[in-house]
Amino acid sequence: MCTAGPVMVCDLCPGRMWWQAQLQPLARDALRCSRPRCDKAPNLDEGLQRLNRYREDPVPFHVTVSMLSGRTRSILGLHARDRFARLLVKIGQEFNIPPAEVQVSLGNRLLAAGEQDLRLQSLGIQKGLMLTCVRQQQLEEALAGPTESVGAAEPALGTV
Repeated sequence: MCTAGPVMVCDLCPGRMWWQAQLQPLARDALRCSRPRCDKAPNLDEGLQRLNRYREDPVPFHVTVSMLSGRTRSILGLHARDRFARLLVKIGQEFNIPPAEVQVSLGNRLLAAGEQDLRLQSLGIQKGLMLTCVRQQQLEEALAGPTESVGAAEPALGTV
């Protein structure tokens, strides 16, 4: 039976009682109802770092996306922990493009399809950022360059 009286708030260091209760809920049972001690509790900074790892981003942010045609839209309701695939879907909805055809560039870097599972924060996409969007078939046409038919009347090589 526990003979220790109720724990008084004034017996604990300020700001640590909550962390003691959240991060070490079984400490009292393990110590057979002994009073929690401040030197055993995590410090406040450590507790906040642990909490930040598990909390959802409370404030959504937006990014601005421009097409090569000059059309610009703001993509709202993004969170730093959202996946890049979600951003592609939202861009596709805003510009009426299938998500599979959306190509996004961040500065000089073209974000690849293999990065769809990465979080926005790991890609460096954050509040107020300006992205450039290119429809994939437009990108392929731009990379191919203008096609000229030189000597169209002549047969192609290897044909008679």
